[in-house]
Amino acid sequence: MMLDAQIEWNPPGLKRGDMATVTVEVPNAEVGDFVMVSPSENIWSLTMTGYVSKSNEVTIVLMSGRRYHLDLAPMTVYVRVTPR
Repeated sequence: MMLDAQIEWNPPGLKRGDMATVTVEVPNAEVGDFVMVSPSENIWSLTMTGYVSKSNEVTIVLMSGRRYHLDLAPMTVYVRVTPR
């Protein structure tokens, strides 16, 4: 059984080395479960990951390795958790 959720997010502008996070409630998610995240908009060469940070909660992390400041459009982030 997969667990799905989504969140509307307008991440802050990021420059090299910056990171932004947001959390989303995912009922029945547990630490150690597998997490996939998918943004609705192009995130260029930024990296987006997700992990179950505590029971019922996924933390989404957006990281920048770019040399210049980048502002992204508001987006929906889709989250899918697969229990171990």
